[in-house]
Amino acid sequence: MPPKKSRPTRTLKNATNAAIARAQDLVYQSLDTEDPEAAEALLSQALELDPECTEAQLILLEGWGGPMAARVPLLEAITAQAAARLGPTLFRTEAGHFWHIHETRPYMRASYQLAMAYTDAGNEAAAAKQYRELLRLCPDDNLGARYPLVGLYLALGQLKEASTLLDQHEHELSGPMCWARVLERYLVGGANAAMPMLQLARAWNQRVERFLAAREPLPWDIPDSWTHGSEEEAIMVARDLGEAYRRHPEAVVWLRSA
Repeated sequence: MPPKKSRPTRTLKNATNAAIARAQDLVYQSLDTEDPEAAEALLSQALELDPECTEAQLILLEGWGGPMAARVPLLEAITAQAAARLGPTLFRTEAGHFWHIHETRPYMRASYQLAMAYTDAGNEAAAAKQYRELLRLCPDDNLGARYPLVGLYLALGQLKEASTLLDQHEHELSGPMCWARVLERYLVGGANAAMPMLQLARAWNQRVERFLAAREPLPWDIPDSWTHGSEEEAIMVARDLGEAYRRHPEAVVWLRSA
């Protein structure tokens, strides 16, 4: 997963003024602060300097808690505000390498969180559209939009779209893609077609299986990052693919007995 505090590799011309730059510095300081009250104070200062500071808004919204679905209206407003700050021209001229422009990253993060909120609210079509737009803007997919998107395709039974997305990343070996391929191949070709991929997925991260096979409930806490074969990776994979497996109970029955 991309580092949250990565610095720009490219900047827009005349993109920021002193207040916006200072507000962003305060956001970085808040991320490095272990004291929650001090972090909140820094974020409040950032919003005083720049009331449209997207990342300060996102961090404060996350800290307020509550279900993701309840955040949809606020995230829609934050994402629209961030898009307006960038301007429509940028979405046309810079599509394909958005993440390499530092000023686009707050918008990208807001858009990703909005897609997650749409999913939790049951608006899967809107979530998929949001993830597709992220991939259009940044095919390198620094935020990992392909993982929840393939899960949505599989959950909705859109096997053609799922297969196409998986084929676009056919050389990627990762927990999310391996376990997505297991389900996709089972749904397309049955148990015999899926078994070789199941063996590979187990070798990559067997921890995932107990969640997808419904042997254990998924923890509430969502990891900030993960590494190959880790428990954190297993939780993230199960979050992205769990609903897809649940909607195909025959696949879960096979997985439990395979």
